[in-house]
Amino acid sequence: KDLPSGLDEKNRMEYLEKENIKLSVNNLISYPFVKKLIDNKAIEIHGIWYDISKGKLLYLNSKNNKFEEVI
Repeated sequence: KDLPSGLDEKNRMEYLEKENIKLSVNNLISYPFVKKLIDNKAIEIHGIWYDISKGKLLYLNSKNNKFEEVI
């Protein structure tokens, strides 16, 4: 996946951090034993990103694959 054009360094880093979280979540759920636990409702996997400079916590919405602010 290519980086969106026109991002400054801060936004590029944020983009890459979030993409890494998405990739990590997808990797975790690809393991059969993790998928089985999810299917049996024994565990839930959540992607979370924290912007320490703004004090914002965002979670990865698994339905639209986008980060949304936790209120």
